[in-house]
Order: sequence, then structure tokens, then C-alpha cells
Amino acid sequence: MILHVETSPAQSDWPQPTGFFLGKKHIDVIEIIDRWPSADHIFFKVQAGDGSTYILRHDENPEQWEMTFFGAVHQPDEPFKRGGYYLS
Repeated sequence: MILHVETSPAQSDWPQPTGFFLGKKHIDVIEIIDRWPSADHIFFKVQAGDGSTYILRHDENPEQWEMTFFGAVHQPDEPFKRGGYYLS
């Protein structure tokens, strides 16, 4: 999924994600848990303000961000569905 990601000035060679949009919903990045480079891009594992964990991939050429993983936090009052939880 292609994302619009907000970044802060890099303290290293990599841009630091501070927030992103899922459709019209804005998600704040609370913490960068981990980051690692590959040959063509860099991955960021982030804890978001919605309580979920995301892995974001940044490609420099072309300048583009993608979400490659989403891990939702289950709230005890959320309904179950087969194979996981319903998203709100």
C-alpha cells in the first residue's frame, strides 16, 4: 500500500517517519522500534499512536513509501472474526 509519510529532518542518512495517512486517517508515529536497510530501500518498524505496529518501506528512487506490515492491537471488547479481529 502506497502511503503519504511525514518525516523529520534526518539525524542519519535516512528520513525519519513522524506520521502517515491511511486514506484520510492520520496516524502518528510514536516510536521507531527498529530500522534496517536493504539494497534499494530502508525499512522502519514503528509503534503508532493508534496502538498498532507498522513496517514502512522507503524507496529513494523513486521517492516513495509503502506499508509492508500491519499488526493491530486487540482490545478486549472488540468482536472476534475467523482468523483475526475486525478492524474499526
